Amino acid sequence: GAGHPQLYTVKRYDTLWSIASSHYSGDPRAAIYRLEERNALAGTVVQPGQKLVLP
Repeated sequence: GAGHPQLYTVKRYDTLWSIASSHYSGDPRAAIYRLEERNALAGTVVQPGQKLVLP
């Protein structure tokens, strides 16, 4: 099976760019797009305490 999805809790000062850069190699823009799509985000703003499913 695919196992459990990996959850990431947004911390203070986190941005989608910083999350994408620290969890994925290569171009962070592709990871940001996948994060937005996977979490049905309306934009790139994330809030501390928010939980994101990492693609």
